[in-house]
Amino acid sequence: MAKVIPKNYGKDILEVVKWQEFIAIYVHSVVLNFFIVCKNTLLSLKTYFDNRFAPTRQHIAHKFPALSIIGKRENKVSKQHQSIACPQQLMDPKLGQHKYIKLKKTKLHYVESGDENDHPILLLHGFPDCFFGWRYQIPVLSQSHRVIALDLKGFNDSDKPVLRHNYRPNVICSEIRDFLDVLNIKAATIIGHDIGGVVGWIFIQKFPEYASKFIAISACHPNFFWHPSKTALTTRSWFTMIQTPLLPENELKKNVRFIEKFYGHLKKESSIMEFENGEKVKGLEQIETYKYIFNSSLDWTGPLNYFRNLMFYRVKSGVNVKCPCILISGNDDPNYKLETIIKSAEFCENSSIRIIEGAGRFPHQSHWNEVNQILVKYLGGTRRRIIQEEVISRGLVGRMINKVYGVSQHYTNLSVNGNIFSGLST
Repeated sequence: MAKVIPKNYGKDILEVVKWQEFIAIYVHSVVLNFFIVCKNTLLSLKTYFDNRFAPTRQHIAHKFPALSIIGKRENKVSKQHQSIACPQQLMDPKLGQHKYIKLKKTKLHYVESGDENDHPILLLHGFPDCFFGWRYQIPVLSQSHRVIALDLKGFNDSDKPVLRHNYRPNVICSEIRDFLDVLNIKAATIIGHDIGGVVGWIFIQKFPEYASKFIAISACHPNFFWHPSKTALTTRSWFTMIQTPLLPENELKKNVRFIEKFYGHLKKESSIMEFENGEKVKGLEQIETYKYIFNSSLDWTGPLNYFRNLMFYRVKSGVNVKCPCILISGNDDPNYKLETIIKSAEFCENSSIRIIEGAGRFPHQSHWNEVNQILVKYLGGTRRRIIQEEVISRGLVGRMINKVYGVSQHYTNLSVNGNIFSGLST
């Protein structure tokens, strides 16, 4: 049967921000990067004088310990990058088969697992991440679905064009559509995390017939994404600063602490990945894997280009999501308040919200078991429907939301447009 093409197929659902805001962001970016250049210049001068006046180095270290620490830190960074070896975690057979697809001028890498005859799930990772970010979901979901974990263009083993126009939202979404067409996928469940969730939001509104369901993890609607809280690692100032090319990439390449801060949840003892052969990998080793993935300036250019483009686009008023949606977020997410997730649900005609207590920016990694339970209950293969289990929620935030909206196991159902959604049927 031929696919029915809706009237709004591929229409331009985006609008560009006002030119005054565009100029203000770039001026702010130039100012911020000027201070970064000044800082780097001072550090270079400090290193030069340290080498020039070696006999007095111990005296300087004794009198100015802060300068001594800075110098050692920079040297330590470069040595760490040189010592990183290719981790075998990326090649774990349990994650699926590594494949490539060439779309015109773009080569995309993805990992596929599960039966090709099962309903497909497309996983879109966040920042800074790749297919490896779904390591806890792929083995579980592939038992009843065809799971495809894509490396977004610019990330990991997919092509990494340098020019920012290659990452405009219309270009990215059109390539994802072409990617699904090549795989002969008529419609898929789209699951996106962080910036991958933002891309997912735009994709399902631009090409609604390709999405049977949508799940956004720590990804509010694109119109709210660019105003994170002041406690976020990627603040509004950070989004502004990276608009200037080249300098941010070099800063991130040298600053491995950026990766360590982003993946602080992996430092917990519970963050253990188990190989197919039974070998276990601790969270600290997984952090080293991310350092390997993002160990050069080029590894950061593509990811930053998403923010350099998407920041200037908003979804037009009146454009809503037609397919069933679930929005998953941690109540300890430093980037966004829960009210932002609730407001995002207003863009959906059929939605449900799940709150993971104690989870931060990466609930599908830090609380993977709870997230997997939600996904399995919601998706459940093609033969099952959702059965809702109601229990008492834990913690202060859970009790507060419970009084207003109603709760289920480890996550919270919220009222959307006056309706309480306890589950979504296939």
